[in-house]
Amino acid sequence: MSSPQGAPLCHRRGPSLSVLRCHGVLCDACNNICNRLSIMSTAKNGAAEMTVQTVEGWIHDRVRHLHLSPGTTAVLNAAVMNPASAAYTSAADLARVAEVNTATVTRAAQALGFSGWPEFRQEIRARYIRSFTAPELATLHDEQATSSAFGDTIKQQIADLNFVRKNVPRQKIKAFAKGLARGDRRIILAWGSSGGVGRILAHHCGIAGYRSEFYDDSIAAANGLADCGPRDVVVIIMFWRLYNPSLVAAETARRNGAKILLISDSTKSQLAQYADLVIAIPAEGASYFPALVPCLSVIESVCSELEGIDVDRTRRSISLAEAQWQSFNILRSRDLPE
Repeated sequence: MSSPQGAPLCHRRGPSLSVLRCHGVLCDACNNICNRLSIMSTAKNGAAEMTVQTVEGWIHDRVRHLHLSPGTTAVLNAAVMNPASAAYTSAADLARVAEVNTATVTRAAQALGFSGWPEFRQEIRARYIRSFTAPELATLHDEQATSSAFGDTIKQQIADLNFVRKNVPRQKIKAFAKGLARGDRRIILAWGSSGGVGRILAHHCGIAGYRSEFYDDSIAAANGLADCGPRDVVVIIMFWRLYNPSLVAAETARRNGAKILLISDSTKSQLAQYADLVIAIPAEGASYFPALVPCLSVIESVCSELEGIDVDRTRRSISLAEAQWQSFNILRSRDLPE
């Protein structure tokens, strides 16, 4: 296998991304080189430069010291050779490509620390999407789009919600709500598009009787985290590319002993390693913009659980809020003429 330039295909740089392509987890042609490489691509994120590990490099690093069966190796090779397909395919389809049975796909996912193929596939998808810059992702979606942006968007949202319904453990939703309830302070951090759903979480928590602080500004977040402690809870909502302030926030919260709850599209990211609890959900939309509906559905589920933890507290808080709305004359009276 060689490129037109004469270099092995597995070491040829792609046309748009600075990515070293490896044609297999167990690469016979370049094993000595690949074993020493951390396969990376570089992307700009805001004002800071960050390093994004590709699907190929990440899988290679995960299996470096593992003893894999031939079947597991075949599954991982299939994922590495075509991460764009593996990110969206079923276990049965991947099994056909790897020429193994479906159970072997599940065992391959478990060998890398996942509960099964859906969770492993979500990690592949998150890392695959993360390897694109914003313009490249927009181009990718344009190539896949039909003539109906509305239809494409709804179809993607339904697929994402089906993933949430089938693969997010109900116990994680309950544990997330209990974590919020137990904190003396609830500090909610989200940047970019995630800030919208982060603000909703803070609002709902406050109405339910669990006053929360919300920050989507780095300076305000730094000030808010400065005195957090072991009795506090820090919630971070982050998808697609990692914002440097979110990582610093997680490091600060961990150092100060606060509990960290994370909603993200990855369970194995740099950010996830600091979290006490991670809820991983898809966030890929039908265009450049991320899908927020899956995250919003998780947040609403968490808040519904939160309401049931201390019903009297929540009802009392809602009544006080309702009275205050009337005092501020916020709500339009139904008796007023149109």
